[in-house]
Amino acid sequence: MLVALINRSVKAGLTAKGNTLFFNNQGVFLVGLFLSSLLAFIQFAYSSSTNSLLLFTLGILQTGVSISFLTKLISALIISRIDGLRFNFLFSLVSGFILSLSTGFTFIETYSRISHPVDIQSWQAVLASATVLGGNLLLVKLMLKIGWIDLNTGSMKLSFSKLAGLSSLLFLSLLTIHFTDLYVLDTILAFLLGMPLLVLAAFITIDAYWKLIELL
Repeated sequence: MLVALINRSVKAGLTAKGNTLFFNNQGVFLVGLFLSSLLAFIQFAYSSSTNSLLLFTLGILQTGVSISFLTKLISALIISRIDGLRFNFLFSLVSGFILSLSTGFTFIETYSRISHPVDIQSWQAVLASATVLGGNLLLVKLMLKIGWIDLNTGSMKLSFSKLAGLSSLLFLSLLTIHFTDLYVLDTILAFLLGMPLLVLAAFITIDAYWKLIELL
């Protein structure tokens, strides 16, 4: 009982610290939410028009980033710290489940494309990935400026620098595909990226579930 009380106090303190960070930088957070959501939309839209599964897969990660912004925005508006924690864990539970399903679609599509390869409009995909890379570099700069280094996903953290690194990998991969016409590389890389994403999404879901149970 004492341990649970201490854990709640620590979590409440962390929530208060996060809320202070938000209220001191509301404009930056709102810009970050808009920018990340726009980049996710671009990736999903162009993944459909270019047939790039890699764009779609990174779009899932970008959606997770947008959800993190939205969670911090809403939880900061909740006065009660415990209620704020409940909301965080409930939102993480739902979003983790949705991200797991989305990543599962990547694996289904991977199997389909191995059996029936598709051509990729690689140049359009390269332009989209360049836009995403530029947007995420700007996002990283904004977040580092206010001191928000990591995206909290339950007990796991994803640094903004890793997001920029994956965006760079996306751009370089699609550029390689464009010049070599190795369309199967798009499918392979999407599968390789989807594996850790599925593990991350599953962990977020399970971790949020157990932490939500602790607070009930």
